[in-house]
Amino acid sequence: MGMNEAFMIKIEWRLVFNGSLNEAFARAFLPEDMVQQLLLHPVPQGTEPDVPIWRLSSSGRFTMKTSYELTRRDDDHHEHPIWKIAWQVEGIQRTRTFFELAMHQRLLTNVERCRRHLALMDACRICGGGPETILHIIRDCPYARAVWSE
Repeated sequence: MGMNEAFMIKIEWRLVFNGSLNEAFARAFLPEDMVQQLLLHPVPQGTEPDVPIWRLSSSGRFTMKTSYELTRRDDDHHEHPIWKIAWQVEGIQRTRTFFELAMHQRLLTNVERCRRHLALMDACRICGGGPETILHIIRDCPYARAVWSE
């Protein structure tokens, strides 16, 4: 179902009166082509109540087991030795946390700020050159290179 179709169905549900579309109300507030689209989607007249379904179990019922399995799907990458490197770094907790966030692409860089419409420019504020990505912060920025070469 496309977004327009879903939108039309949502409008239709708002215009329902006594189980059918209130055409007079719809025609008073909506363009004719939209009214015609609404008339193409009749209001379901089922007698069965809606039932929530959990798609991750064969029975359709929510269980803690399937919920736990869902959370574990995303955690498989933590078993790889590369993820332990961040926590083996000597130094303060802040440093280890920084590397963990960087490895998971979770640092709020200017590129990410622009994507979220929180910043106007994605350039590095320290050196002014190139977009501020995680790699730029750690490796490509001249100031970062100076830190690593010390």
